[in-house]
Amino acid sequence: MEFRTTADIPVPDCLLDQVIGQDEGVAAVRLAAGQRRFLLLVGEPGTGKSLLASALSELLPAGGLQDLVVFPGAEDKNLPEVRALPAGTGEAAVRAARAERRRAEASAQFVYAVALVATAFLSLWLAAKNKSFVYLVGGLVVGMLVVLLRRLIRPAAAIPVPKLLVSNAQRAAAPFVDATGAHMGALLGDVRHDPFQSGGVETPPHELIEAGAVHRAHRGVLFVDEVSTLEMESQQSLLTAIQEKTLPITGRSAGSSGAMVRTGPVPCDFVLALAGNLQDVEKMHPALRSRLRGYGYEVHVKSDMADTPENRDRLARFVAQEVRRDGKIPHFTSAAVAEVVAEARRRAGREGRLTLRLRELGGLVRAAGDRARGRAAAGTNPAPVEADDVRAARWTVRPLEEQMARDAIAASKGLVTAPPEGERVGRAHGTALLGGATAVLVAFGAEATRATAPGSGACRVVGAGDAGSERRHLDALVAARTALVASGNAEIADLDLLAQPLYAQPGLDESGNGLAIAVALVSALRRLPVEQSQVFLGDVTLHGDVLPAARAAERVRAAAELGVRRIVAAAANEDEILLDPAERARTRVTLVSTLAEALAAAVGVQSPNEVQSPGSKVQGPKSAAGRTG
Repeated sequence: MEFRTTADIPVPDCLLDQVIGQDEGVAAVRLAAGQRRFLLLVGEPGTGKSLLASALSELLPAGGLQDLVVFPGAEDKNLPEVRALPAGTGEAAVRAARAERRRAEASAQFVYAVALVATAFLSLWLAAKNKSFVYLVGGLVVGMLVVLLRRLIRPAAAIPVPKLLVSNAQRAAAPFVDATGAHMGALLGDVRHDPFQSGGVETPPHELIEAGAVHRAHRGVLFVDEVSTLEMESQQSLLTAIQEKTLPITGRSAGSSGAMVRTGPVPCDFVLALAGNLQDVEKMHPALRSRLRGYGYEVHVKSDMADTPENRDRLARFVAQEVRRDGKIPHFTSAAVAEVVAEARRRAGREGRLTLRLRELGGLVRAAGDRARGRAAAGTNPAPVEADDVRAARWTVRPLEEQMARDAIAASKGLVTAPPEGERVGRAHGTALLGGATAVLVAFGAEATRATAPGSGACRVVGAGDAGSERRHLDALVAARTALVASGNAEIADLDLLAQPLYAQPGLDESGNGLAIAVALVSALRRLPVEQSQVFLGDVTLHGDVLPAARAAERVRAAAELGVRRIVAAAANEDEILLDPAERARTRVTLVSTLAEALAAAVGVQSPNEVQSPGSKVQGPKSAAGRTG
């Protein structure tokens, strides 16, 4: 797509056309709108579930919308009646009833006013004529009786004034009601408590009724995100509503005066759209889930898409949409958009993919726009957002967990905070995940000593922070030892093999470091130095294969940012190694599938059976006491 700034990119008006990368979801929404089917959207946060549900309401026909009006009960005031009227006529019906009641009240008021004036005039005339205050007192008593009679006899009360529950007047599209996090009363309707329940000052029960989200969504869409937040009772009532297409409103609190009030059936014919993740689906009411599967569509909302020219153009349109939606940030140049696309590529975590967690990517767009606006002088139009603004904004929008992790790295003991240099025997670098947000470099030492008896060699881990860490590193050490023995190094069975994590930092995810421990071990056995400016990613199996490391993208990113010159990684992690051209020029990546390939790359050992050669010098237990890895 050729453009100078995002101002040149047309943005569609239809919400469904603004959805990026969710082709299957868009198709399901079109089908659901055409046949009024239910929708269950499952996926990660920020991938477009809410936008898909909002677009569903745009596709539903706006014709046939209704106003909901509640009238006093004809026989029992605690049993009000709700009527569905054509959209726009509900408010007119309420106004007409109020006007009729005002006329009745005005007529009664005139009669009582005439009676009071006549009583006052007659009492004054009689008092003056007979020169007696008795007539004044009598007139006062009669006046009080007239006022009391006015309060007791209210002919206007016989004219009911309905309450407008739901108004769809002037609505151009079907209603979209977001009931995420709504409690039972807000979702299903409720009756407010009346503290004045007698004495002529009580509120008529029908005026205390409040419509729920299910009623406001009548002939539209009811959307509930994070469906697991709904209580099971609410889900059961929701199931009743979508089955019957009506749901009475009653007081939800047992201690409220509204608990005595219950309306007749209230229309609630809506299209239900639920969203959440797999954990939310597991907490759904089985009958509700079955209803959705039988009368709707279940859609997995994708978290990434292929890195193709067409999808890169879609991301450019996404940037233009965010600029117009925000309304406060300037447009982006084509170079700035290219930098946003590059960040989408990095955040996808896989080669050849672009992230679809667009809410978070939109945060980067707004942060870059804020930086560009901050450069402009007061009262002037800011220049378009440049690529440098996007690169700077990447640090501004770092998640809190990553900021805390980096602070922990700065204050840590043993974590690698500077590019490692030189060569060391029995030491190799791996990676660990800190706080689930960022990766750090860590070092491992290894050594070998003669066992007390032939064939009694054992594996031990020293200096591990906790039992879990010790178990993980011991498993890696045992796997490396087994692979080496299976490759023809039977004499290793006569050695005690030791490994030590050279850091002291709690809360690390230390998986994926079996290859680093194996390289450190072979370096110690052969007394071969390991170039320290290289990092090893992956685990080693008992047969010498190299398994991929989890979340390799973050690990590679941490190593590249620190400036290491070489990354030796499992070949299965190839699609997660995302480095820009400048980083690839600085950091070389070597992919390996077996321990033999890793050893050849790390220490020049061409075959694992060369590890323990007859001339190797392995010290006995006593002379090795002061050796450092």
